[in-house]
Amino acid sequence: MAEVGWADGVCPVCGRVWHRERPADSVLCDCYKYCPVCGKEMQPYTPDPNPRTYRSEDMDDPTGEASRHEATIETRLYCPDCGYYSDGIPVEVKLK
Repeated sequence: MAEVGWADGVCPVCGRVWHRERPADSVLCDCYKYCPVCGKEMQPYTPDPNPRTYRSEDMDDPTGEASRHEATIETRLYCPDCGYYSDGIPVEVKLK
């Protein structure tokens, strides 16, 4: 028999408490969309397609044109206010 009532859960990353009407057993927390440094909503990250922007950390950059960058191949979001980069993975919260 299906359970009735409300299910609750706490996000393991941000601590937000979620309440959903049953039969829900999980929810995706949207805390990944907000900057952990300044709290602002982050924007989708679009890498610069110019190859001069990138460098290999294992090789020398003889021209010195490519600077170090915080973004990686997994970067999906960035904060336009403080410059934080994130992989932007939603957090699944199990409800009980």
